[in-house]
Amino acid sequence: MKSYYHYFFSKHKAIYLQLARKHGISPYRVYQLAHGSRVKKIFERDVLQELIRLGIIADIKRW
Repeated sequence: MKSYYHYFFSKHKAIYLQLARKHGISPYRVYQLAHGSRVKKIFERDVLQELIRLGIIADIKRW
């Protein structure tokens, strides 16, 4: 529940919402991806690429 609180008061919340609408996932899932969650579905990689392009994240970790 703590991370949802951080999402709710995030300064990038509008960008998360915009990307979520574009890719058909929840804004909270975009927030999770931006903060280190692993990709579960193939199209979530496109979301990560856009977050890099927008300068919200620097790089993708490869495990």
